[in-house]
Parts: sequence; structure tokens; C-alpha cells
Amino acid sequence: MSFEDRERKIIQLVKERNYISVKELTKLLYVSEPTIRRDLTLLDKKGLLKRNRGGASYISRQQTQYPQAFRHDENIQEKKYIARLASQFVQNGDSVFMDASSSCFYLAQYINRDKKLNVMTHGFAAAKELAKSSNINVEVVCGKYDIFNDAVYGADACNYVRSRYADICFMSMGGLDVSQGLTNLYLEDAEITRVYHQQAKKTILLADHTKINCKYYIKVFDLAEIDVLITDRPLPEEFDTFCFDHDIDVIFE
Repeated sequence: MSFEDRERKIIQLVKERNYISVKELTKLLYVSEPTIRRDLTLLDKKGLLKRNRGGASYISRQQTQYPQAFRHDENIQEKKYIARLASQFVQNGDSVFMDASSSCFYLAQYINRDKKLNVMTHGFAAAKELAKSSNINVEVVCGKYDIFNDAVYGADACNYVRSRYADICFMSMGGLDVSQGLTNLYLEDAEITRVYHQQAKKTILLADHTKINCKYYIKVFDLAEIDVLITDRPLPEEFDTFCFDHDIDVIFE
């Protein structure tokens, strides 16, 4: 098993149990204790878990962002459900922005390949999926590549987005809150997402139920600024009322 595979499995186990010992990990992953200790030390340095004496403990999503490959495996059915609903908004001839979220990766899988589209993204997973169709013109923004998120960020990336205009922008967020708005953990994510929103006629937010009423460190923009919220369950009453009062279309079925 490669380190990347162990990394994903260790994070998954720590998340499920909140704490797991080195001895348990050696039995479950069939590797030596020195190997597990080295893995935990590296993951601790990345901020993906807390290395404790004899094991490791979970760090909540409000405190850290997990690698893109790991996020692809979270809430898969919910994200696919949302992606299928979102794909119905894409019309032939549209220009589309998509962020680097795992939700947009699944959206890329559901978009009709027969439609002629212009799509721009800073996420490589979605770009590679969309590029399978000769009808879809795919642009990846220029900038600094981040292997952790398999995406491009920075001032150059934001300026590149400003040179385009889209009919629709699809994005996801770390958290959604009525009072705090849309939030993410890292500034780089927030910066490019704001530019997508500014350069698009319509902003559609893809968010499964686990993100509702969650707050992260960086505010991106107000919840009232989105046009459509696509989720997988009915919203809490306060959230639903807010969306109604601010003319936000809510879709979950």
C-alpha cells in the first residue's frame, strides 16, 4: 500500500473513531509500527490530524482542509445527487465557471457531453473529466499549482478569471450560515471563488446537508448573493425562511 493510500485510510479511520492507536493502525493496515509513526508525523505536520502519544486524534473540518482525493470520497451519494440536479441548469452554448470542489468534479461527470460549452475551472479533476468531450472547450486558469488540492490559485489565477464572463458559476463551500454567509478555511479558495461570483450572471451553490449552519475562518461573501442553492435535504426552518426572503431558489429534489 502506497503512502497516499495509507494517508487516506488513516484520515478516514481517525475521523470515524476520533482517536486511534498506533497498534490498531498496524493491524488494520498491515504495516510496521515505525511506518505508522512516520505516517502520523507527516500527517500531523500537514495539519490533517493531531499526533498523540501512542496514536492520533481527529481535527474537525472547521480547523483543517483535507486533500482533494480524500474529499472526493466524502458523502459521495449526496454529492452525486446534487450534481445530477445541477447538471440540468447547463444549457447548450453556455459559458460556465466551476470551482475546484469535489462537488464540481461530480458535476463534470453529469454534464451532457453532446452540449457545446465553454467551461473554465481552476480544478484539474473537473478539467480532465470535461476534456473527454470534444464538444466542451475547457480552460484551466494559470497560476500557482497546489498539489494538495489539485488546483491553481493566486493573483494570476484571479486575474485570468477576470478576463472571462460566464452565464453560470457553480461552486461549493466549507460552510453556509445565515448570519455569517459563505465561508471557507483558506484565503486562496475564497479569493478565486469571489472572482468567479463577480464574473458570472448566475451563481449556483452546491452544498450537502453537512455544510448547513457550519462556519469557517474566511468569509467569502453573503449567503443572500447566491441565486440557487442545490442540496440533498430540506433546509432547517430558519435557513429556508432566509432563502425565501432573499429570492434564493432552493432545490433538493
